[in-house]
Amino acid sequence: QPFEETIMASVPAEHLQLLSNVKSSGQLELTLAKVPTPEPKEDEILVRVEATPINPSDLGLLLGPADPAKATSSNGVVTAPIPENVLRAMAARLDQPMQVGNEGAGTVVKAGSSPEAQALVGKLVAILGGAMYSQYRVVKARDALPLPAGASAADGASCFVNPLTALAMVETMRAEGHTALIHTAAASTAVVSAPFILPACATGSGGKAAPGERITLGVIGFGPRCKYALPQLLSQPDVQCVAMADVVGSRRESGKELVDKHNGNS
Repeated sequence: QPFEETIMASVPAEHLQLLSNVKSSGQLELTLAKVPTPEPKEDEILVRVEATPINPSDLGLLLGPADPAKATSSNGVVTAPIPENVLRAMAARLDQPMQVGNEGAGTVVKAGSSPEAQALVGKLVAILGGAMYSQYRVVKARDALPLPAGASAADGASCFVNPLTALAMVETMRAEGHTALIHTAAASTAVVSAPFILPACATGSGGKAAPGERITLGVIGFGPRCKYALPQLLSQPDVQCVAMADVVGSRRESGKELVDKHNGNS
């Protein structure tokens, strides 16, 4: 039996999807709901989601203003209280179960009739478009990013939010004529930590931009998000990281090693 027919035959009629609902009663409800598995249209693909990250932008929709420290679970439903003084600000989404998850990656298990869609059947792709905390997701074929051979779903799950964030920061700096950027982690700004000063190519040789054409970067707090964002920033030829600070010594060392490796420093 052809591979395409095998994976298409295994697609269930229903699947699980995570929903976030801010209730007018002052409670956040997180549920795994059974929903119909959509049929892809002519120019669409159905992706079996195999990996999806939790970005800070996901947390805003997922948890809203609820207090996760007071969350409880019963019969498969997670609830958490929402302070009464901020509930009014949630008026636009009250009592509306909302789909969560900006991006993810997985295997294309079904496709519409267009050649572009059919060409992706069986391929591992990264996708962006919301509602990724779900077992299956339909998107336009043109919006899928095929992953290279040897890449895993986990490798491709964060292809969009962090890289585009880094690119947007650098492009905005270029457009507005800024020459320095401090990348901070909120948890690290409350405590003073001694930074590493990193050596640099002062002459602009080795493919590096000359000093007067560089965007100078300093990092305060080398946390999980920065581990993804920093390589994207450093991939820009005019960005140079000159300082790395973190109150946790091992993370500071790890950040310095990443920058040194990028710069070719021993």
